Amino acid sequence: MAEAIGFFIRRFVKELQFNDVPETSIEHHFKKAIQGFVRGRSVRPILGKAFDKDCKQIDFVQLQQIWTQQYQVAGWQFPAEEFDWRGVAKEYVVEVKGIIKANPELRSILEAELLEEIARNTTQFSPGFDVAKYRDSLQCSYGSLKLSTIDTTDQQYQIKLWNLFIEQTIREALPPIRYELPIDLKRQLQDQGQLEADLSGEALELYRREYFQQPARKVLEAL
Repeated sequence: MAEAIGFFIRRFVKELQFNDVPETSIEHHFKKAIQGFVRGRSVRPILGKAFDKDCKQIDFVQLQQIWTQQYQVAGWQFPAEEFDWRGVAKEYVVEVKGIIKANPELRSILEAELLEEIARNTTQFSPGFDVAKYRDSLQCSYGSLKLSTIDTTDQQYQIKLWNLFIEQTIREALPPIRYELPIDLKRQLQDQGQLEADLSGEALELYRREYFQQPARKVLEAL
């Protein structure tokens, strides 16, 4: 809270500077008044409201009224018409949310409150809500492949999406494609002694046959 109040004071001062209030006035008059303002009994609950998990805005109108009635002194050149109370309050709330996210303890408290709220909400389902029936309707609507956009013959296909899944397979032998290199690269590698395999057409065909003669295994089984 102290960190948040410190930001509010700095943002308040910056708003005065935006409105060309002299630094001497800020230093000798406004800073002391602002410090008293944020300590006020009626102001502290408003600023503390920003720490609520669902807070998006604090009551800047009430802040303005409290300042005007209790802390604004005549002759201090306060820019009452131009002072952006809404902007100050908005940036303050954003800063508080950043403080909560940066602080593990505050963040854990907020997450615990959110989980409790979710638990309360999920227990309030209407007794007439049939989850199983809702699941079945989703499967009926989205479980089959939609072919109407590519087939205009009006035939009714019933192809289940799950039936389209093809599990990957592997073979223990190295695939022959590893030898399918550009001719100039093959010659370069052979000249450098980095490629000892026979890369003739007959040899490549033999490699292919040997590869496909190896039994294919499902990837998950091999892993």
